[in-house]
Amino acid sequence: MSIQNEVNMHAVEFKNLSRSDGSAIISSGETAVQASVYGPYEIKVSKELCDKAVVEVSFLSKVHSIDINERFIEFFIRNAVESVIITSMHPRTSINIAIQEITNSGNLLACCVNAACLALLDAGVPMRGLVAAASIAFVDDKLVSFPSVKEIKNAQRISTICFESPGQNIVGIKNSSFISSDELKKIIEVARKSCEDLFQFYRDACSKKGFFSATWFYSLINQISQPNIIVGDFNIKHPALDSSYFRTGADDFLAWMIEKDLNILKTCIPTHLTATSSSMLDLSITSSLAMILIPHFSLMPISIAIISRF
Repeated sequence: MSIQNEVNMHAVEFKNLSRSDGSAIISSGETAVQASVYGPYEIKVSKELCDKAVVEVSFLSKVHSIDINERFIEFFIRNAVESVIITSMHPRTSINIAIQEITNSGNLLACCVNAACLALLDAGVPMRGLVAAASIAFVDDKLVSFPSVKEIKNAQRISTICFESPGQNIVGIKNSSFISSDELKKIIEVARKSCEDLFQFYRDACSKKGFFSATWFYSLINQISQPNIIVGDFNIKHPALDSSYFRTGADDFLAWMIEKDLNILKTCIPTHLTATSSSMLDLSITSSLAMILIPHFSLMPISIAIISRF
């Protein structure tokens, strides 16, 4: 059996819906899906959980119908995103994800998962990682990722496999028919490579959008050893960073830094200047062990600034 990885075109547009907390419209080939996120917000007492947020997913097909396939799509997406959302940060609340099918030329389930993840990023929902799903078709003794309409018609089997990052653990598998264990292993390897490309697509899309997520920082921290110093343009606007403005998700990011015992070096020099304001977008973040090696720097009191906002 030969393995074929097709080069696919993915495109995304963030925040195209004005009334949602986060939204993303993504296309993979000729399939397009709109995802929107609402919350975290309060829910009825009968539905709330005292120790974590409730994640709800609703899927609406182009031709609306309530059938088993739509309920399965909702179940698959919810299981995938729940594996990375830090639900314990918002107990007694609900995070609602709405998925709308726009066009479907195959690969719909994978496209829905990817759209949901990008919409969660846009909404600033706290996550410990990302999820990505790839559709793999068995066509003429070849494995093809994100197959075309013609390839889907000629496919003997189609699988959708979802991975989380960091870690590349499998969080969901759907097969259209029975497959052997050897074939499944090969499909997983092709899907893993395709999802690695998708994670890079996420990074590129977020960089172009101009926001930094704690998710990427979490992935970076897990790959480097202590002590460490990380310097970069994080583009996080928050009063704790001498900014006159507040950016969505900044509170969660700084609170996460406190939880992980990370520090921001205080330079007292603004790195972003406009006619009316100044702020520090270029930050130097260190682990606690690194502070022993750089005693001449002081720390910014980010915990005090966060508490004062509430």
